[in-house]
Amino acid sequence: MATAMRATSFTGAPVRLAQTARRPLPVPITVVASQRVIQGRVVSAVCQNTITVVVDTYRVDRIYGKRVRRSKKYHVHDESNAVEVGDTVEIVGCQQMSKTKSHKVDRIVRKVVKL
Repeated sequence: MATAMRATSFTGAPVRLAQTARRPLPVPITVVASQRVIQGRVVSAVCQNTITVVVDTYRVDRIYGKRVRRSKKYHVHDESNAVEVGDTVEIVGCQQMSKTKSHKVDRIVRKVVKL
């Protein structure tokens, strides 16, 4: 006859298995994280429903203390085709739509002025 493993409490005292079966299971807490909003400048609006947004970030060099500009380009989905080159937009991450496109336009912050 095989011996069954005994459940023990935190103090090490044996606990009957019937007691552990009646305990309610812990309910998992689901926390919805807010989307990261990125602000950038539109540099290309040639494709249909897709724009290219460049986001500039500034970092301080560790040695010289000078501000260095880092830029990254994002391919962004624009459903309404209302965005033009030069506009400032806010983008948020979304489900991936293609190989390089996984962001969408949240809102247009500033429209470019045409002369």
